[in-house]
Amino acid sequence: MTETRGVLVGGRYRLVELIGRGGMGRLWRGRDETLHRDVAVKEVLFPPGLDGGQLKVLLRRVTHEALTSAGLNHPGIVTVHDVVEHNGAPAIVTELVAGRSLAAMIRHQGRLPVAEVARFSAAVLDALAVAHRAGIVHRDLKPDNILISGGRVVLTDFGIAAVAAAIMAPTRPGGVMGTPFYTAPEQPQTGR
Repeated sequence: MTETRGVLVGGRYRLVELIGRGGMGRLWRGRDETLHRDVAVKEVLFPPGLDGGQLKVLLRRVTHEALTSAGLNHPGIVTVHDVVEHNGAPAIVTELVAGRSLAAMIRHQGRLPVAEVARFSAAVLDALAVAHRAGIVHRDLKPDNILISGGRVVLTDFGIAAVAAAIMAPTRPGGVMGTPFYTAPEQPQTGR
C-alpha cells in the first residue's frame, strides 16, 4: 500500500493523514466508514525482493499474529480492531490513541519526574504481564511505542513486532527482532 490519503483500505478504512513512519511501515490516521469513527491504520511494508511464495507465507503469518494480538484486552494495550489485506500487504487497524509518545515527551520536556516515570513503568509492566500470560512478546518495547493519553499509558505495535518477526524469519534466521538498544536481553539467546 503505497498510496496517499483518501484511499479506501479493506473496503472500509479511509486513509486521512500520514502520522508516522518506521522501518516496518507507515501509520495513518484513518476513518472507519462503516462505524464512523477515527482509527489508526498501520501499513506493513514488506522488504523488496521476496518472491510470491514468500509473500504469501508472510501475509498469512502477519494476519495470524495480528489476530492473536487482537485477543489482548487491557486499557494499557492498544485495541486491534481489524487486519485486512490491501494490494498484497496487510494493514492492521487499531484504535487511534490521542496522545504523545513517551519518546516525544522526553524530547520535549527532557528528564521526567521520578513519580511520573514510576507511574508509567507500573502501567507498562501491568500491560506486559497481560500480554505475556497470553503468550505474546512485544519484541520492540521502546519509548516510541508507549503512548501517553491523559492518565492512560498505552503500549502500541504489538502486532507490528510480531510482523517484524514474521518478515525477518525467512530472511535472517536467528536474527534479533526490534530496536537493538531496546531488545530484551534474553531475545538473542532464544531467537524470539
